[in-house]
Parts: sequence; C-alpha cells; structure tokens
Amino acid sequence: MAVNEIQIQKEVIEIINDGLLEESSLATFTKNLENYISDLINNDFQKLVLILYKVDVDEHELKNLLPLKENENTAALIAELIITRQLKKIETRKQFNSTTPSAEEKW
Repeated sequence: MAVNEIQIQKEVIEIINDGLLEESSLATFTKNLENYISDLINNDFQKLVLILYKVDVDEHELKNLLPLKENENTAALIAELIITRQLKKIETRKQFNSTTPSAEEKW
C-alpha cells in the first residue's frame, strides 16, 4: 500500500474519529467511509455537515456534482470527495515541505 493511502486513511480517521479503522486497501476504507456517510445522511445530517466542513470539502463542488450524478449513490460521491480532498492536502504539504528555503527565505 502506498504511503499516501495510509496517510489518507489516518487523516480521515482523525477528523471523523468515529469507529472507522485503517484498512489494507484504500478501496475497502472508502467503502467503509461510504457506509458511515450513508448512516449520517439518514440519521445525523448535522454531523455530516460538520465533517464536510472539517475536511474542507468544496461546498460548490458538492452542490454542482450531486444533481449531475442523481442516479449514483450520494454517500459514495461524498466519500470520494473526502478522500480526494485529503489527498490534495497531503500533496500540498509535501510540495511545501520538500522545498529547501533559500538564505533569503530563512530570514
């Protein structure tokens, strides 16, 4: 499993902190996340909104995507958006952490 997959899972678990466990594959983890989100849609929508805020899922992207994919599983779409957002965060951190600052930037 790639380091990014492990890191994505750990970060999502840290944000959600509600019984999700790290899995051997990102696909399995995403399926478990989808089931969890489906439960939130049906039983605790406010908590789902809070999670989406914490993860920083783009509200406009979500609102634009859902009507286009009305025949698809909403929970699966949201789970994929969460995973994609965490991956972008990890890649951004790596990009900024891997650059060595010049003498001027150290000031």
